[in-house]
This record gives sequence, C-alpha cells and structure tokens, in this order.
Amino acid sequence: MREPMKLSDQEEQREAQRLRALAEVHLVHSPMIGTSVRPAADLLHELEVHQIELELQNEALRQAQSALEESRDRYSNLYEFAPVGYLTLTDQGLVADINLYGATLLGLKRSRLPRRFARFIASADASRWYAYFAKVLKQEDKLECELMLERGDGSCIWVRLDSQRSSNNGDTSIVRVVLTDVTERHLAEEAMRTAHSLLDEAEALSRFGGWKYDVAANRISWTNEVYRIYGVGSDYDPNDIDNDISFYSARDQKVISAAFRRSVEMGEPFDLELQFVRANGRPIWVRTTGHPEVRNGKIAFVTGYIADITERKTKELELQALHAELRQILEWQVALHTVAAMAHEVNQPLSSISALCEAAKRMLVAQSATGVPDGSRFEQLENALQRMAVESDRAGDAVRRLLDSMQRPDTSVEQASLSSILYETLRIARLDNLEDYHVLIDCAPDVPPVRVNRLQVEKVLVNLITNGIEAMRETGRCAGRIWVRAVVADGGAEACVTVSDEGPGIRSEMQSQIFHPFVTTKPRGIGMGLTISRALVEAQGGKLWYEAQNGPGAIFCFTVPIWK
Repeated sequence: MREPMKLSDQEEQREAQRLRALAEVHLVHSPMIGTSVRPAADLLHELEVHQIELELQNEALRQAQSALEESRDRYSNLYEFAPVGYLTLTDQGLVADINLYGATLLGLKRSRLPRRFARFIASADASRWYAYFAKVLKQEDKLECELMLERGDGSCIWVRLDSQRSSNNGDTSIVRVVLTDVTERHLAEEAMRTAHSLLDEAEALSRFGGWKYDVAANRISWTNEVYRIYGVGSDYDPNDIDNDISFYSARDQKVISAAFRRSVEMGEPFDLELQFVRANGRPIWVRTTGHPEVRNGKIAFVTGYIADITERKTKELELQALHAELRQILEWQVALHTVAAMAHEVNQPLSSISALCEAAKRMLVAQSATGVPDGSRFEQLENALQRMAVESDRAGDAVRRLLDSMQRPDTSVEQASLSSILYETLRIARLDNLEDYHVLIDCAPDVPPVRVNRLQVEKVLVNLITNGIEAMRETGRCAGRIWVRAVVADGGAEACVTVSDEGPGIRSEMQSQIFHPFVTTKPRGIGMGLTISRALVEAQGGKLWYEAQNGPGAIFCFTVPIWK
C-alpha cells in the first residue's frame, strides 16, 4: 500500500502565513459586533474556545484526509491488481493509461506509454479492431468484442474487450476498456469443435447417430448423423416425438413407441432392429437403442443411438434365405439317405423272403395237384418258412441298427454355463429371421455349471424354438413369444429347461407319437427333428418329453446333469 502524502515544513509554514493573512484581512473588513468594549478575560476565554474548536476541526480534517488517502490507496490496489486489464485509450487509439494486469497481458512496460493499441492486434483481426473502435467512438453504449492479441514476447492470447466512450474534461473523447483473458475458453471451444468434427466424421463413417431426451424439459437433441439417417435438414425440429416415430414402418411404429414409453416411464432399456422410411421415401433398416439415466431417484434422461444397418440386414436376410434353403435341402438329403440306407439294408432280406414265399407257394400247388401227402415236401415247406422268419428278423435288425447309428451322436461333454448356452442359442436363432417372434430367456441365478456337449444342447434348443415359431406361423400369427426357462431340479442333480410357445399345441392323439421317426405335425416336415433331439439329450444322461397341458401352447422339457 502507498504511504500517505505529507507536506514539507516550508510548505506548512507558507500555508500558515497565507491563512493568517486571510484572517487579518477578514478581521479588518468584518463589522464590529456590539458597541461596548468587552473585558479582556472574556475575550481570552472566547479565543481559547475558538482555538479548541479550530483544533477539533483541524483534527477532523486530518482524519478525513487520511481516510481519503487510504481509500485512494485501496482503489489503486484494486485497479492495479484486478484480474482484468483496465486501459484508457485516446481517440487516436493510443494507450494513455493501463493497470499492472493489463500491462502484463500485453507484455508492455508502462514506462514506454503511450503506445498504439492496434500494434498488439493480430493481423488477422486488424480490420475487425478498426471497425470496432470506430463504432465505439460514435456511441456512448458499452460494446463487446473478442480479438486475438500478439503480446510483446510474440505469444498470442484471446481477449474480450468491453469498451465505452467518455469525455476527457469535455474537450476530447477517451475510451475506457476492460480487457479479459479468454484464451482458455477459446482453446476449450476449439477442442470441443475439433471433437465434434471428429465425432461427425466417425458417425458418418460408422452410420451411427446419437440422441438424448430430457424428460423434465420434454426435449430431444440429435447429432448430425441422425438428421442424415432421417434424410432431413438441420432446420427439422426433432421435438415432435410422434412425427419422429412416423418415419418407422407402419408395423414397427407401435414397437418403437411402446419401447420409448417404457424407457421414459419405467427405466427399461431397449435395443431394436426395425424398418424405417427416410424422408425421400427410401426404405432402410435401422438399429435404435435407449438407455435411461437416473438422477436423484428419477429418470432424468434417455440417451441412445440410431444406426443405418441396411447393408448388414440385407446380407443377413440373404443369408437367412440361403440358410433356410440349405436346411431344407439338408433335411431332404437326410431323409433320402435314411430311406436309401434302409432300402439297401432291408432289400436283401426281403428278396430272400419273396423267393422263399414263391418256393413255398409252388410246393403247396404241387402237393395240391397230386393229392398225395409227401413228407419231404412238408419238410421243405417248413424249412422255407423258418428261413422266412430268419430273414424277417434280419430285416428288423437292419432297421434297428440303422436307427441306433443315427441316434448315437458324439457324447464328449464339458463343463459349461447353461445361461451362456441359452443366450448363444438365441443368437443362432436370430439368424433364422425371428421377425416379430420374441424369445424370452429366464435362467435362474442359482443354476450351477452343467455337464453337456454344448453344441448338441444348442442344436436341441434351436430345434425346439424353431418348431414353436413354425407352429405359431402356421396358425396365421405374425407375432408371438417363446419362453425358455432353466431351473435346478431333482434336488440339485439336474437342470431342467422348458421351452414353451403360444402356438396351438399338439393334439392329444399325436402326443404319444411325436418322438417316433417320420412322425410330424408340420405339412412339410419329415418327422426326424424331435427323434434326433431326444437322442441328443439322452446321450448326455438327460431326458426330453412333452408336457401336456389344457389350452393352447406347447411345452417341451429336457434335463441335463449338473457338473460334479
């Protein structure tokens, strides 16, 4: 803080003489109060009183001067060390005065004032500065401007200028300027712009667009890629949620609307692949997700993304069509080879039986013609019949061996998580175009690892899920649900998996036959799926059965052993 200003002894003496002279002049010209001569003692008393009054006034003046000097010093400190720069510019743009912080910002020594302020303006902003300064000189309102400055050491900073014109003793105009360093903010904004630019490029390359819904404000914001996916301009207002949903196909509008509502109201996330129609009428496939954000116990936001998956979905649909065609060909090939193998194995015994029958017939005809019993012919007939029985058993054994070889798969087992098997099966099933058929998985958390051949269990599950979907589809239903549940059973020795659907179920007269070879309830089925599925489950020490129930829907259950 500055020291208070004090007068020298000579200055004080001259000031006292000046005041005395003024007092004597004032006394000469002052009228006499009253006409009587006052006693000397009264005059002395009066003078002493005036002296005390003057001393008190003088002390008050000294205190006021001291307070004024302290206030001036405080103002000076605030001015010099304020976190902003204070400048006074002449109407010619010269720096007439500047505080310490301002000088530090500019890298300027105050001893070298005045200096032209335009010297510190970066060349790229020079024209903006001259236009701004001319505007400030023409009006008395405060004006703002942000410019880049080149400091005395050659470095650059961004500053905000708050400038206002005022008069200098009524003669000329001066400009008061507040200089604020906004370099950090500009760098942060530049970094944010760069990040947004990179995000836009990444979104354009990946075809992923982000969105965020503010529940309280009922407002939604999109990234640039979302506008591109919709095929609308930046002037499109996304806050009309119903209009946003109208871009989805008629069938999928209810799906996305219900999913969004549950996410906002109940905090349920969603991840959907739906058909979409862009603003130009071009149909595409999109994947859209939503993830609620809870703050203070309430759902505050729902954030998600939407992606154009048309290319992938088109390839998936083509792959599904090829997969379905290949599966049908494979099923018919299996049936063909099965029948061919059976025909090959059974043909020879049947040929022998046919020949023996013909021989027996001739023997009987010959015996009937002679009318005379012939013991040797009866013996030959008996031998033929015995050989027919042997060949018949041989044919039956051939069929049983063939079926047994088909039903005895690889039985190598491993320790596996039943939950992971169920979800992997769901992934495989989705390749078959589930459409609006939803597979819901519920695996009890206390199910321990199981002892299975993972691939074979997945085959069984895929077959049961596919059967359920085909059963619902054949009844004309275009949507439905299949539940796959897993629990611990048999006192912890087994895990039981149930697969249930919303189809018509299986007729009571068919329930006892559905696991037999070549028995099917489907118009184009070959009747081997459940037969092979039961063989796969039994090969691992489990059981597969149909759970009869009242009402629609089919329930299949199978068990697998717990790993020990």
